[in-house]
Amino acid sequence: MAESEAKKISADRKYRSPASVLKKLADCRSELIMHKKAFRFDATDLSRAYASILKNQYSNNRKLAEEYSFKKLVKLLQIKNYHEGKLQFIIKNWCVLLLSNEKELRSNKRLKKLLKTLFVLKASGSEEDYITALQKEPELRKFLKKIIIENPA
Repeated sequence: MAESEAKKISADRKYRSPASVLKKLADCRSELIMHKKAFRFDATDLSRAYASILKNQYSNNRKLAEEYSFKKLVKLLQIKNYHEGKLQFIIKNWCVLLLSNEKELRSNKRLKKLLKTLFVLKASGSEEDYITALQKEPELRKFLKKIIIENPA
């Protein structure tokens, strides 16, 4: 639908998409692809990888996976204030996924520092700063891409 509308706009500069079409477009997943070779993923892909990790490494026991991974990630990232409610919640949401590639995480000082910074930004409520920092990090994107590829649904 988006491609069809783009063609109509290109063919006729006076053309305007009807409100019904705009509503449908606004209600669906869409993306602008800048690099044709880019690996695309989103929260759904991360959720599928997470489910695969739970199934294959923890017999679908989420509680066990989080307890084990949480303690390990806190120690690995040297997070001292991990008992704070918001920070604890954020770390628990990410720990299983991130530790599925523990070897690379352990060896990458920059990535560890970045994750710690991102968790603190998210926990402090600086959502805009968190998103900006997240988007500027190709290294994290590469790390997550590897996790998704290695843990297919």
